[in-house]
Amino acid sequence: MLRFATTMFGNTITMTFYVNNTLHLTGSFNSGDTRLHSGHVFFGVEVWDTVNMAFSEISMVYNKYVTDIDDENLPVDFSLLQNFPNPFNPSTVIEYELAKGSDVKLEVFDILGRKCFTLVEQYQPVGKHRVSFDGLELAGGVYFYRLTADGFVQSRKMVLLK
Repeated sequence: MLRFATTMFGNTITMTFYVNNTLHLTGSFNSGDTRLHSGHVFFGVEVWDTVNMAFSEISMVYNKYVTDIDDENLPVDFSLLQNFPNPFNPSTVIEYELAKGSDVKLEVFDILGRKCFTLVEQYQPVGKHRVSFDGLELAGGVYFYRLTADGFVQSRKMVLLK
């Protein structure tokens, strides 16, 4: 899995390139342009055998003038919201907010603490996210869902009515 990510702190943008979650390249530059924002690009290769790749030149278009993101609406904290509807039958929506791009895991557990489903297990960018959960295969009862992201861990209770 290859991942190219950019982050912004003040007027400095740092660009990093990861291979299998291992940092391979990093660099940064400063800009007085207040319209400069961070972003991310994901791409990957799944193979069953060894693959050798060589890049003589990589060119990625990076639009530094972001016009469709309002920084004031970006979350400042990590949070896991109550699912809606709750109680539900058979489906519900789980929403959460990420204060920064993070490796995210969203899991569902039964009342005994046994994991039933992993709904999300991937890197996700800063912002508000929502996941639909279908409990059609589960028995009615109390379940818990847990969000883990960048050291943040929070759980909430949901009730499936059958």
